[in-house]
Amino acid sequence: MTRLLVGARTGLRAFGRSHLPTAILFVLLLAAVAALLRRQGAGAAPIAWRKSTTAVSQARPEPGQTAAPPSPLAELASLVERSMRSSRPVLLGSRDPKGPSCVPVVHTGDVGPTLPDSPGDLNGGPGTTFATLYFFDRREIKSPHEDYLWHQTRLKTWFENEAAENEYAGRLAHELAEKAHLFYQAVSQLQEFPADLDPVEFIEDEQWPGYCMAALDKAVAAKDLNEVKHWAGELASAAFSLDDLHRWLGFLVENHLAALEFQQKCESLFLAADELKKPYDPQSTISQFPAGVLSLNGKGNYYEVEHQAERLFSMPAERLAEIAENRHLTPGSLWVLPGERECFLKLRSALSPENQKVWESAAHEPYQHSYLVNMLFRADHADTDDDLYAVLRRFDAVHPHATSGELMNALMYRGHSFAGLEWGDRFQPELMKAADEIKSSETDLEAFQDAWKWTNQFYQPDQYGVTFTLRDALKQKRLDCVRATDMIASIYRNAGRIGLGHVRWCSENGGHSVAAHLSPDGDHITTLLADGLTPPHEPELWPECYFHGHAWPPGLENNAPPYAAELYLRGIDGYIWAQGYIIRGPNAGTLAAVDIPYSTHHREQFAKKVFDGPYPQ
Repeated sequence: MTRLLVGARTGLRAFGRSHLPTAILFVLLLAAVAALLRRQGAGAAPIAWRKSTTAVSQARPEPGQTAAPPSPLAELASLVERSMRSSRPVLLGSRDPKGPSCVPVVHTGDVGPTLPDSPGDLNGGPGTTFATLYFFDRREIKSPHEDYLWHQTRLKTWFENEAAENEYAGRLAHELAEKAHLFYQAVSQLQEFPADLDPVEFIEDEQWPGYCMAALDKAVAAKDLNEVKHWAGELASAAFSLDDLHRWLGFLVENHLAALEFQQKCESLFLAADELKKPYDPQSTISQFPAGVLSLNGKGNYYEVEHQAERLFSMPAERLAEIAENRHLTPGSLWVLPGERECFLKLRSALSPENQKVWESAAHEPYQHSYLVNMLFRADHADTDDDLYAVLRRFDAVHPHATSGELMNALMYRGHSFAGLEWGDRFQPELMKAADEIKSSETDLEAFQDAWKWTNQFYQPDQYGVTFTLRDALKQKRLDCVRATDMIASIYRNAGRIGLGHVRWCSENGGHSVAAHLSPDGDHITTLLADGLTPPHEPELWPECYFHGHAWPPGLENNAPPYAAELYLRGIDGYIWAQGYIIRGPNAGTLAAVDIPYSTHHREQFAKKVFDGPYPQ
C-alpha cells in the first residue's frame, strides 16, 4: 500500500432422541421468518429454513442422489463463507487487513505544517483505490474544463462500476445478516439444548464473522446452550456490520453520482474559468467547483468503509482480549464490535434512561450502526472519550427526548469536510470553555448564533490565513473560511447541540464555506447559514439567500460572483452532498437534492426550478 498526499489543498471502501427441543427451534425459526415476511410485505421472497444435519464440509451427493436440504446452521456456515468471499474484493481488494491501516490514528499534535500522507492502493478497497485514481490519474490536468471532463467520464464510470460490484456482494451480506438474526432470535428463546442440533465442522476463523461462526459451531458440538446463544448473537452482530458497510458503500456511490449530475448542470462555470487562463492545480483548485469538495475531501467516507472492513476481515488484539472475558458485553453493547464496548457503555452512562434506549437502538440501526462504530473507535483511540462524555451530558440536558439521528449528530468530530485531521480537534480547551458559556435554556438556534459570535470576535481580517487544525488556528490567531466554519461547528456541538452542516460556494476563481444550522419543524426543515468571517446578524435562509446572488465577505470581494452553492451533511466519517443550488448561468434557479436514507427530513431526490429570476450575472 503506497502513501498519497491528501487534503483539501493538496489532494489525495436436524431430529434425534429428543424431538421436542428441535421442534421448538424449528417452529421458532418459522415464526421469525413469518414476522420478517410481514415486515417485508406481500411479494417478498420467502426465506426457507430446512431441517438437516448436513455439515458444511460434506461431500457432494453422488449423481442421481438428492441432496439433503441444509440445516439452519449449515446454511449460516455456507453464507458466511460465500459472503466473506464476495465482500473481500469490494471492501478490501487484495490488501492485507492485518497490515498498515488505511486510517492511522491521529492524536492532537500529530498534524504539522504539512498535511499527513494518506494511503493509496491500486487494488484496495473503496478508499485507497479512489485515492489512487484521484491523485495519479489527474496529475497532468491543466484546466478546469479538462478536470470537469475527467470527472464526468473517468470518475463517473468508476463509481458506476463500484455500484455494480457492490450490488451482488451487498445482497449476499444482507441475506447473511437476516438469517443470522433469525437464528439468534430463535435460539435465544430455547430452554434446553436440541438433541439433534449438530455441528457442521466450520473452521474458517481468521476473520470476525468466521470466528463467530466457528465459535458457534464449537458451542453446538459441546452442547453448551449458553455459549450457543452468545455466539449466535455475536454472529448476528458481525453479519449486521458487514451488511451495513455494503449499505453505506452503495449510498456513498449513489450520492457521488448525484453530485456529478449537479456538476454537469454547471459546465458553463468550468468553461468560464478556462477563459481566465489561471494556473490550475488539480489537487486543490477543484475545491472551488461543484462536487469538488466532495471528491477532494469526501474520501474519508470511503476510507472509513474500508477501515471497518479491515477490522471485520481480521482479529485485532484488543478484540481477542475483550472476548476472553466479555466484561463489557450487554444486550445493547453486543451490536458494536468487541474492543469498543467499554467506550460504548461509558458514553451511554452519560445519558438519561430514555436516551440510553435511543443510544442502544442506534447501535442496531442501518447506517447509524457503522457511523457509531466509527465515532467510538476515534473517541477511544484518540483518548477523547472523556470530552465526548461531557458533551453528551450537555446534549442530554437540552435534548431529553432525542431521536437516534439527533444523538448521532452530537458525536461528529469534523466541523467541515476539511476538518478533524486531528481526531480530538473539536475539543480544544478554548472551544470547550466557549461551549460552557452557552446556557442550557437557549434554543439550538440561539446556541448557533453564540458560536458564530464567538468565532467572529476571534477572527481578525488582517489575520486571514490557512491552518490545518483548530489547534493551530487558535495558537496562530489565524482563520480562513474553512476553519471558521469548523470553529462554529465545534463550539456548537460541544454545547451538546445538533443539526449542523456546511455550505460551499463555487465560482470561477474562488470557493467559500459557511456553517449551516438545520432546524426541524414537524415534517419541514429550515436551514439557516452563518459566515464566520462576517459580523453576526440574522442567519440567512437556504437557498433563498442566493436567489439574487451574494456578496463576498470583507477581503474577498475580488472573487467572481458565486455561481452555485452546495449543502453538505454528515456521512459515515466526513460529509456527503445533500443539495445544490445554481445561482447564475444556463441552469440558474435550479435546486437539486438527494435522498439521505438515515435522515428524517432529507428524503426526496429531485432537480427542479425553485426560482424564476431575475438571476444575477
